[in-house]
Amino acid sequence: MIIKTVTSCNVVVSFGSDANAGAVGCSLLAYILPCMLDLKLRGRDMPVILIIKDSAIIAFAVFASVSGLVIIMMTVIKGKIPP
Repeated sequence: MIIKTVTSCNVVVSFGSDANAGAVGCSLLAYILPCMLDLKLRGRDMPVILIIKDSAIIAFAVFASVSGLVIIMMTVIKGKIPP
């Protein structure tokens, strides 16, 4: 599901200027913050495998946010998105 979301955000780049907020904000709200809160609130009581899972989701979401932002900025600089 995460890979589908990232792929659809990276492929469909014609969102206009709101794409920057979507690329970073949606990943932050959907993936990064829940995992960070989970680690912060239950980190010491969690099994190691769940800590690794949350950390992997955070790392992947940061990578997806940065890649989406770079693709959107490259498209805007080339002028392919109408205002």
